[in-house]
Amino acid sequence: MINLKVDTRQENDILNVMHDLESHAEVKKIVWDKIL
Repeated sequence: MINLKVDTRQENDILNVMHDLESHAEVKKIVWDKIL
């Protein structure tokens, strides 16, 4: 049970990081669109 919880939390961390990277990429794209 403990291992499953740790795995789930690691999975959530990975998903959060992926989401952050996607959001960062979107923001960067918007900024570039405004500059160009």
